[in-house]
Amino acid sequence: KQWYQRRVRGSSIMLKFTTLLLVLSGAALATNKETFRLSFGQKGLDWFETVVASMNDILREVIMSGLVIPPMDMNGVAVEQLKMRDMTLPKPDLSIVEGSGYKLNANGLLMVIDGAWSYGFFSGGLTVNTKLNLEAIASVDADMKRGKFRTNGEACDVDFVSLEIDMGNDLLNRIAQGMVEDVKTEIAGIVCKEVDTALDSGINRLLNAIPSEVKLHLLEEIVFTFAPDADPIYSADHVDVPCRVHAKSKVPFPFAPQGITDSLDPEYIGCVLLSDYLVNSVSFLAQGKGAIRESIPNK
Repeated sequence: KQWYQRRVRGSSIMLKFTTLLLVLSGAALATNKETFRLSFGQKGLDWFETVVASMNDILREVIMSGLVIPPMDMNGVAVEQLKMRDMTLPKPDLSIVEGSGYKLNANGLLMVIDGAWSYGFFSGGLTVNTKLNLEAIASVDADMKRGKFRTNGEACDVDFVSLEIDMGNDLLNRIAQGMVEDVKTEIAGIVCKEVDTALDSGINRLLNAIPSEVKLHLLEEIVFTFAPDADPIYSADHVDVPCRVHAKSKVPFPFAPQGITDSLDPEYIGCVLLSDYLVNSVSFLAQGKGAIRESIPNK
């Protein structure tokens, strides 16, 4: 697998220029055109699945330690002190939903939950064993007012393969059969709430932590901001994330703005696309500061 598409090939001089270009890619003047695009396809999601699967034990501990299961009232039977004792996370399956966002399938999620029940003067312990399939759809939208990207949960569905309630003896277990559907509803709500929490407090917190204003060491008079240009575009085989770079600079740019028309080859994990305007502007500034000392052939 290749991590990105190389748009520039040639001598070591061109390689130096490309490296500097990526470092200084924010030094372009603000335009009314998209200047920077991140694209990735299904192969990129497949790679991310492998990364997540390799962190299975860590994710399991985080979920189990942070999961709060509220008390339940099942036809007069109070079920409380619920705590996750064990969980088995399947490898996630990520895919692109054309025009909508991303789909997560986690089939075969196993959970063991311990708790206590009480009914009048009677009480005891119980254990819930369940196996379920989770399907969730999320999108990433551009918050143009704040200049940030934000994830949103679009849909969540839980399909139970099995659910058993063990209350300690056969008589009570038969009575518990009448509680199964109510318990399924409660657990489905808890799982989907956890998905929304992971998106809101986890991924969005990470996106908000990405700095939007940066000063460059080589070009200290330049302050640039990185912001969305539009909502991501979800195609059948890849996702485009359009971005725009705004720079505050006293240096005039002798280039006309051009948009980006190229797209990702879905055979690759992902790529970074830069507009010609961005390339020319960065090289213009860098040459003026003496950052580029090489002569690059015009061919």
